[in-house]
Formats: sequence, C-alpha cells, structure tokens
Amino acid sequence: MGNSSPKSSAIQLREPFKDMEDSDNANQAESLDRVNQIRQQLGVSRSRNIAFADFQIGSDSGELIAISGQSTRLGTVGLPQQLLFETFEVPPGHSRAYDSEYKLLEELASRYAPTPEVEGTINLFTERPPCDSCSNVIKQFCRRFPNMMLTVNYIVSG
Repeated sequence: MGNSSPKSSAIQLREPFKDMEDSDNANQAESLDRVNQIRQQLGVSRSRNIAFADFQIGSDSGELIAISGQSTRLGTVGLPQQLLFETFEVPPGHSRAYDSEYKLLEELASRYAPTPEVEGTINLFTERPPCDSCSNVIKQFCRRFPNMMLTVNYIVSG
C-alpha cells in the first residue's frame, strides 16, 4: 500500500468522538487481507476506497461491503434510497454522498431506523481515514443509535 504504515486508528463512539490508537496488528493484517480479497474478487481499482462492516445488532449479524463511487457492484451496499444523514463537500465541489463509509452507515441506519434503541456492535474498517464529512456522518449515526458501539479502523499513512 505504498507508504502506509501498519497502524490504525479506532473511533469508539459511545462517548464523544475521539481518536485512539489500535495496537492489534493481527486484526489490522486480517482487515487489509480482507480488503485485498474484495479488491481482487470484484476487480476494484486502487483509486476506489473499500470499506466493510462486521456487525452484531440485536439478533442480526453479518458483513456489509461498500466501494466508493456512484457505481454499485453486486454484493456491495449501493446508494441509499432514503437519506438519513447529511454530508457536505470536502473539498468544495466534491460530493461525499458516494463515500464507502457513508454508504455503510446509511444502510445500517435504514435497517434499524424503526428501533433506534437497538443494541449492537459495529466494527467498520476503511482503507483511508474518514474525511470531515464522513466523520460527521459517524457522529450522526451514534446520536441516532446511542446503544450501538461503533468502532472505525483505518490505515494511517506515513
């Protein structure tokens, strides 16, 4: 991955938004392997960000995959039908409504919108650090679902 280091940051969002270093290198390697597997299986170019979420919410569990961009590939989360969260352009003129993190959180929110008190855990891994817009969507998700523990891991370049 170029000059990426095998570090990640985790954002635990039961409390106010904050970054924390994650020292679990084995988990990090598994996540990178999973991204590479998805990239190869679906023929995704390196210009696209891949994110996936492993979740256990109520009695449901599974994995969701999203790829940045307007196109939707079979087996991945598409664009939301009904928007629950607000995005903003970063930088100006660049819509963030097609970001992989946004797609995943919109999909999960649409599934559980009728039961915002539902409890669960979501482990979201994204190749790139969330932009300001996606970080704001993460906060919106956590406010809407206060009983879910969301952890966001990503690669720290450097």
